[in-house]
Amino acid sequence: MKFSSTLLALASTATFVHGFCDNEDYDHDILNISKAEMHGDRARARRAFAPIEVDLYYHLIVKENPMPPQFTWDGLWKQIDYMKAAYKPYGITFNTKPVDIIVNAAWADDINYKVPADFKKVHKGGYNAVNIYAGQGYTSGVCSFPAGMEADKLVPLTQDDVTFDGCHVTLGAATNPISGTPSHEVGHWFGLFHPFQGGCTEPNDYCDDTPQQAKASYSHETVTGNKNTCPAVNTCPNNPGNDNVFNFMDYTDCSHEFTAQQGWRMNTVFDKYRRNRQVAA
Repeated sequence: MKFSSTLLALASTATFVHGFCDNEDYDHDILNISKAEMHGDRARARRAFAPIEVDLYYHLIVKENPMPPQFTWDGLWKQIDYMKAAYKPYGITFNTKPVDIIVNAAWADDINYKVPADFKKVHKGGYNAVNIYAGQGYTSGVCSFPAGMEADKLVPLTQDDVTFDGCHVTLGAATNPISGTPSHEVGHWFGLFHPFQGGCTEPNDYCDDTPQQAKASYSHETVTGNKNTCPAVNTCPNNPGNDNVFNFMDYTDCSHEFTAQQGWRMNTVFDKYRRNRQVAA
C-alpha cells in the first residue's frame, strides 16, 4: 500500500449541512435508467459489462499534525478492504492510490463547495475516479451523483463537475474497519438512491429487489458486532418484504450488502455516465 503525506494549507468557510447522509431524495430518476437496463442479475451483469476498475483517492482532513489519537492506519486499510469486498461481487474493483493528509482546521470541521480553487488543489483523477474526503470534525456524509441527461442528451460535463465530484465521510467512518458509511456514499457516486426514497409509493429507488419502506430504519444491532441482528420490520404493510436493514443504502448498524439490481444499476450508471466521460470542449 502506497502512502504520501501532502500537507496543504487551505482556507474555507463553513457551508455544510449536517445529517446522517445529506444526499437529496428525488421524485424521479435523475439518471434516466430504463426498466430494460435494470432487469439483470449478477451473472448476466458480469457478461454484459466490462470490468469496472476505479481509482480510489482518500483525503484525510485533520485539524493538526500529528493525526488525532483515534485515527489508525490499520483501521483505514481494513475499511478500504471492507468496501472493496462489498463491491467485488458486482464486478467493481478499486485501485487504492496514495493517501493525502490535509491539515486545515476549517476544512476538518466543514465542507465548502464554493471555492473551486481549493478543490482543484485536492481532487485527483477524472470523472471515473472516486475521491473520498474524510474530515476529523464531520458529523455526516454526502456524495456526488453523476451528471445525467437532459432532453435525452448527456448533460455537458464541466471542469467544476469533475473538481467537485466525490464523497465526504467522517474520519471515524473512514477508519472503522466495518463501517458501512463509505460504501453507502460511494453507492450514491455509482447512482444508487436510498431505498426509503418515496416511502411506500413506487418507484422508490428504481430497484425492484429492495422492498419499499416508509422511512430510514436507524436500526441497531441486538448483538454487538453481529451485522445480522438488526430487527427488520415491514413499514409498508401493503407491500411485501421487510425493510432493507442489511442494505448499504439504508441507515443501520447492520448494513453489509447490495442487491443484484443495485449491482446492475451501478454497472449501468458507470458505463453511461462515468467510464469515458470527458469535459465538454
